[in-house]
Amino acid sequence: MGIEIILDKCTGCGLCLKACPFAAIKIKNKKAEIEANCTLCGSCVEVCKFDAIIIERPKLSDKDLSEYKDVWIFVELREQDIKKVSLELASKAREIADTLKQRVGAVILGEKVKHLCDNLATYGVDVAYIAENDNLVEYNTSNYTAILTGLILKYKPNIMLFPATHLGRDLAPRVAATLKVGLTADCTGLSIKDGLLLQTRPAFGGNIMADIISPSARPQMATIRPNVMKIRSPDSTRKAEVISQFT
Repeated sequence: MGIEIILDKCTGCGLCLKACPFAAIKIKNKKAEIEANCTLCGSCVEVCKFDAIIIERPKLSDKDLSEYKDVWIFVELREQDIKKVSLELASKAREIADTLKQRVGAVILGEKVKHLCDNLATYGVDVAYIAENDNLVEYNTSNYTAILTGLILKYKPNIMLFPATHLGRDLAPRVAATLKVGLTADCTGLSIKDGLLLQTRPAFGGNIMADIISPSARPQMATIRPNVMKIRSPDSTRKAEVISQFT
């Protein structure tokens, strides 16, 4: 696995530098150069007009799968406040994580969002991964995909849950496609069976319920319909660790 700059094609235009949400690219001697903090999110590949950047990702083995821990949620905001569906996801993630004996992580993107972490903690979140920038106030598919993909590649969550909202239905498939993993859409039920996430969703026009698992890909990804998961009672004694990624 790795990233390569094809020097004969690179013009040093700087588009990749501007696109990198992790400041992991520099221009040196009129050529792009990748820094050690690169997460392989792929945002540079998308903007390069000269096909000068190549990323190779390996297939996961059983050993690789064991490196993926924790249950993550994407926290959707409305006017810089947490939407109800995100609390539903946090509550369900807590239940799943307790079964797996893992932690709950929450990803929050926006401007000055750190103060939201304490509230999420009361609903079961252990670690909040935040990216704060005024450019993140309004949803942008490319920016959000790059940041979230980079965080997933760096921290390796076992499960990644999104709300099945307009935003979540746009973002989740982009992240899944970038990571080359599957995605179960519009789930109405989640549980753990034999250590795997059992994802339940309506099929054939809602006439039957289908159970789906992802045994060989990580993270296991799903979007969850709003108003189907019960919100747990908040526990004001809980606090979350905060990991900041400033972009």
